[in-house]
Amino acid sequence: MIRTHIVPCKLSKATCDALHLHSGRIYNGIVSRHWRVLAHNGVWLSEKSLTKLSDMRWASRDVPMHAHSIDAAQQEFFTACKTTRALRKAGFPEAHFPWRTKKFRTTIWKNTAIKHKAGTLELSTGAGRRKIMIALPKALHDVQHFVEVRLVFERKSRYYHWHIVLENGKQAKIANGINTVSVDPGEIHPAVIGDAHSATVITCRERRAIQRGHAKSPKSFSKALARAKHGRGAFMCWGRAGAVPETRPQSGR
Repeated sequence: MIRTHIVPCKLSKATCDALHLHSGRIYNGIVSRHWRVLAHNGVWLSEKSLTKLSDMRWASRDVPMHAHSIDAAQQEFFTACKTTRALRKAGFPEAHFPWRTKKFRTTIWKNTAIKHKAGTLELSTGAGRRKIMIALPKALHDVQHFVEVRLVFERKSRYYHWHIVLENGKQAKIANGINTVSVDPGEIHPAVIGDAHSATVITCRERRAIQRGHAKSPKSFSKALARAKHGRGAFMCWGRAGAVPETRPQSGR
């Protein structure tokens, strides 16, 4: 079975941002070149031709990425195009081909850029450059086949994590039923579960309300601290947010 394991990233944020910035530039170059050629010449370039143009652009630049990581950034555009064609063929004419550019994109290492040695993954960043080392948890020390590694920025935690995709060699259990159910994890709703006939959305509104309430508490304290006045003879009533400063009586001399 193919499984994805999430491991905290210990690289500096500046290093991770630089990798995502390079991936974004490569992807944006593909998108902008495609639509520019289509608008001026009326030609829909093939994946081979557009990739060749992109390789010529980045060949003379020092990009701290493995060649196949560059390929992965380029292929995201063509994968999105295939998905759009499939959706339109299935009866969704409102599906659009990718046209937006993004400053940062997820950086991907394919299995050709991954080496496993003594419980550590080595990710190549190109010939002559220092490799990125990932210390694996003990549960993954015996895994022999790693499919790919993704450097993902988690929006909720505001931290980077490694998404390690691997083949564990185990066979999936055969289900007793005959229906196929799909699960789509979301960022706002935890998941959407459905089959060909019906779908169920797991909202967890109470949990989100509690989480939002916890987030508001530090905000109220920050507002109260912002109104505090420094100096002799003044203090703040901290009982509630937005309290009015009061003056302590001065002792006569």
